[in-house]
Amino acid sequence: MEYPKKSTVRCVRITDTGLGYLSTMSSLRSLYLRWCCQVQDFGLQHLFGMRSLRLLSLAGMIYVSPLTTPKSPTILNL
Repeated sequence: MEYPKKSTVRCVRITDTGLGYLSTMSSLRSLYLRWCCQVQDFGLQHLFGMRSLRLLSLAGMIYVSPLTTPKSPTILNL
């Protein structure tokens, strides 16, 4: 199965609770969250404990503070 390289669709249905479910995906290595208007700092906390996550892209996240993001994983476009 072939997966798309990138998606530029705005994720208006992803929520803080949804990120909690995503955090259970232990083999997830990269995650592109673009313009997710329902995600806040609280929701991102679910992702920061993921050991296999190497790339997290947070472009256009208006309710996410740069001060909440840790140094690892690599965070792009905050």
